[in-house]
Amino acid sequence: MYQSLGADGLKTSPKLSAYSAETKLNAVCDYLTGKGTLREIQKKYGIPSDKQLRNWIMKYNGRENQKTSFTGGNRIMAKGRKTSYKKQVEMVTYCIEYGMDYTQAAEKYQV
Repeated sequence: MYQSLGADGLKTSPKLSAYSAETKLNAVCDYLTGKGTLREIQKKYGIPSDKQLRNWIMKYNGRENQKTSFTGGNRIMAKGRKTSYKKQVEMVTYCIEYGMDYTQAAEKYQV
């Protein structure tokens, strides 16, 4: 907490933080398009826990109810082909524009 938010990260809050849908989407899209690591995105948006950001990413990807590989669960993504940064941005833009999740876009773009 201290590393990402400084001294403010050590203060206790009487209530949970609420983030707008726009903030959540921006944070997830920044991560998925390679604009930073989990920790960098967490710091940029003032998210106190990388677990929170990971949860948003799982929900965005349509994998909310499945275990993820970083928890030692089942592998949830097949090995896809490498995609360029430009193609990744195109896919995320498509998701936002048509209300699809990242998994559906990956199927459409066959990655």
